[in-house]
Amino acid sequence: MAQISEVGLVLKEHTNRKQYRLYRGIYSVTILFAFIVILRRTVYLIIAVRRHDSSVEVSCLL
Repeated sequence: MAQISEVGLVLKEHTNRKQYRLYRGIYSVTILFAFIVILRRTVYLIIAVRRHDSSVEVSCLL
């Protein structure tokens, strides 16, 4: 009985580790994606301001 519960515990720990890796991967990809989006918007905003475009276009980017 003790051996069975020990094996179950090891399996549970293994799946937890896999899930943790998966979640960490998803989390880092999400952060990276958000960072790229923010960076792109910032660049577009800087370009719009440099060109002295109308404030309507600038507000659309925000």
